[in-house]
Amino acid sequence: MNFNALRFAGVEPDILVEFDCNGHEAGYVSAGLGISITNEIIAREYAAFQLGVRPVEPSALYHYVAIWQRGRTFSNALNVSLEAIITAFSKTPTREQQFLQTSS
Repeated sequence: MNFNALRFAGVEPDILVEFDCNGHEAGYVSAGLGISITNEIIAREYAAFQLGVRPVEPSALYHYVAIWQRGRTFSNALNVSLEAIITAFSKTPTREQQFLQTSS
């Protein structure tokens, strides 16, 4: 879960239970054990539980990282894939982009 939206609004959440597993949170909320923050895709899946849903604004930001086995030697295809993923989510230009910018 991500609580950046609450923290952005100046509210520090009082977290009693935190987990990263879809499905359990709907059960906790249905049992009256509090509220949950989730993404809109998962919230649509919970429609059968007749729970109240309200968008949180500003929406939370998610910070993604790429992970792999330490010391692993990547194949060329895996290098290309990883570079594409990093490029898609990165604000910092990749080495290739920097090279293309300086050679133009």
